[in-house]
Amino acid sequence: MLKYIKQFLLDYKKYMFKYRKGFYVIPALINSPGTLVQSYKHTPFVKWDPRKCKLSTNSPFAECDAYYIEISEGLWFYASYLNSKANLEFVGYFNESEPNDYYCFGYNLIKHTNEKKIALQSGLSYSVGSWNFFKPEHKLHHIIFKNTNIQFAGLYVSKKWVSENVTTNAKYLKSNLNLFINSNSTYSIWPDVNINSNFIEHALEIAKISDVKKRKQELNKFVNHTLDYLLQNYDVQHTSSLINADPDVLIKLNKVEKRLKDCLLSEFPGIESLAAEINVSPAKLKTDFKNYFGDSIYQYYLGKQLLFAHDLLLIHHKSVGETADILGYKNIGKFTVAFEKKFGVLPSKLIRKHNDK
Repeated sequence: MLKYIKQFLLDYKKYMFKYRKGFYVIPALINSPGTLVQSYKHTPFVKWDPRKCKLSTNSPFAECDAYYIEISEGLWFYASYLNSKANLEFVGYFNESEPNDYYCFGYNLIKHTNEKKIALQSGLSYSVGSWNFFKPEHKLHHIIFKNTNIQFAGLYVSKKWVSENVTTNAKYLKSNLNLFINSNSTYSIWPDVNINSNFIEHALEIAKISDVKKRKQELNKFVNHTLDYLLQNYDVQHTSSLINADPDVLIKLNKVEKRLKDCLLSEFPGIESLAAEINVSPAKLKTDFKNYFGDSIYQYYLGKQLLFAHDLLLIHHKSVGETADILGYKNIGKFTVAFEKKFGVLPSKLIRKHNDK
């Protein structure tokens, strides 16, 4: 493996921290979790602690701790948090001579560290939680804006491990995970409002256990719990046909998404205005956005408003009336109808159910 890492460093060193279209480019070799760790540990500003299985950095670009632990052959655990100090563009590369057969099943929680920056009223934060699924052939391209906090936790599993430990599970054949693995899509995003930061916090606690034997026991429990949850609950909400598109297109679409989130409590900016901001035609923007995010621009905007409403109700303990008012609904009835359509439950019932736990 080391010769491939050395070749990667020679081939892509010129791209390391290159500033392109407002983002610092950070490349990584992603054939496997092992190659990813090896490529990152040779990156400037990054330290590797083999005893803790931990990558860490506190550079002008980001502050980050990331744990990559090999539980057994073909099975890796990862957990990390990152505070971005600049706009970052993570780009994954494959070495054709090295095996590439790892799936990634992980949960991400994204928050903005500068809450006033996104103008969500009275300093309230807005979190976005979602499961992300990558197939081995997926070409990683991830945009992170300045002043963003991202927490990750999940599993890397080889094709062989999946065939021996997942596809043999009786629940697998009836699950949507089976449908995804056998589909033509290389990537799937599943917004899951039922999972919160406790999942990632628990993963980070496990990663920090110093006793190797105890840590492995807890890791195996984590693996079983995670897979069981996914087999029972995973519902594909979005698959993307634009994931392998021109990186410049993806950057523009991410800028549009950020613009929409920045004005959740103000008027919808309009498609023509959004298109002009990234210098494309409205028709192209509508097509590319729908292909990438799975919804029209306006429906995506409404969906994010309702996800924020979910946070207001359960995390910030706002009433239904207060939440409707914050989001600009003049009629509470219209808000409750939209909320029930999105989540399958009235906001008042969601609050009662949450309080009864």
